[in-house]
Amino acid sequence: MLRTLVLTLSLLLTFSLACDSSDDNTTGGGGNGGDGTIYPSQPDPTKNVSLASVDGITAGGTLRTGQTITFNLKVLNDAGRTINGLTSGFRIYSPDGVNWRSTTASIIPGTLDTSMFDLVATALTFSADGRVSDTVGFGHALISNPGMADGYDEVGWRISIGPLNSGYTGMHICLDSSWYRPSGEWLWAWSGGGMNPTWDGPHCWEIRD
Repeated sequence: MLRTLVLTLSLLLTFSLACDSSDDNTTGGGGNGGDGTIYPSQPDPTKNVSLASVDGITAGGTLRTGQTITFNLKVLNDAGRTINGLTSGFRIYSPDGVNWRSTTASIIPGTLDTSMFDLVATALTFSADGRVSDTVGFGHALISNPGMADGYDEVGWRISIGPLNSGYTGMHICLDSSWYRPSGEWLWAWSGGGMNPTWDGPHCWEIRD
């Protein structure tokens, strides 16, 4: 119960501090944190959070220039109990200096929204200017709504960037897990306990026309 309360207070504090969308770029959590290494994109749907699909990707697995790129993220609850609160942050970055104009994040309606989490169901952006590195955070907490049931397995989050300029052809965009301020660690909580969910990233892609 204490862990759930701490998570809820953290989410409320995060929401109050996030409204200015100021620069963050602080990494951590379940991934590599953007160490400059180019990783292949190999989604693993057995992880708690995984990359379900990418809108704006070519048949060859590269990102198209001139259009918005959307990363669709799947959430799987295999904890054996209902999740009452959760936080997960992501960093979109380029190891070789790509800019992409803007970053947006959203919860897909009918998934992890207020029908499940009536206290907090929010997608936050930090440093969302598309300059080398942006951070987003998803936060959820409830008062009385049902929460995320055991066995839940749906695409619930979206992150969109772009469009990408053709001058960046041959360069790379990466997506990884991240801490986000002030205390947005990767955490799922239930009454009496919690866990650090698994993530199938990092993922990186080359940019092509």
